Amino acid sequence: MENLEMVLDKLNALNYEGRYQEALADVQILLTQNPDESPLHVIKGYAEYGLGNFTQAERDFATAISLNPDDINARTNYALVLFELGRYVDGLNACDAALFLDDTFAAAYINGAHCLAALGHIDIAIEYMQAAINTNAQDADVVAHSATVLSDLDAYEEARDAFMRAASLPDAPADIHKKIADFFDESRQKGVERGQISRDIDAWRGAFMNNPEVFEYVSRLLKR
Repeated sequence: MENLEMVLDKLNALNYEGRYQEALADVQILLTQNPDESPLHVIKGYAEYGLGNFTQAERDFATAISLNPDDINARTNYALVLFELGRYVDGLNACDAALFLDDTFAAAYINGAHCLAALGHIDIAIEYMQAAINTNAQDADVVAHSATVLSDLDAYEEARDAFMRAASLPDAPADIHKKIADFFDESRQKGVERGQISRDIDAWRGAFMNNPEVFEYVSRLLKR
């Protein structure tokens, strides 16, 4: 198929923008002409997933994997759909298969952690998230997202450290300090000891003393 990369970029952009129906219409036409192109099945699966058609999305990702067993993206998205279908063990296996191919692939750790948490294995889910951070230590977006997942898992100290690490990286997300403020606020509401949060807020303020935004957020937090 000529210009495959350009076609994939266009279709991925449609999915990214939430224009799933458009992506689906285009990719279905292409698949009638190119049924053996694994990336097209991945795109179709993601469009179906976005539309809530999880059973069809599962078939699409399974087809993509059968066509290209080394497609890490297909395996990781397959796990996402299996999670939605309540097939947590199968989802975890799909993530582990992806990690066997590339043990730095953050999405596989993250989706695997969700499956583990659903199975009640919170401690191992936290280990997966720590692995995502350790293998992508310089990727601020991955570290920040991992921090959010750790917070959702009620892993306060691990989440705190991940947020601080993300904030210290050169390409830190523009809203990272807001995320940190929200994290401390939510942690307080969850019952984390007030003195612990106060000490960590002071450490945050001290580490980023040249950032006026931090002082603004700290001031708001201390008034609550």
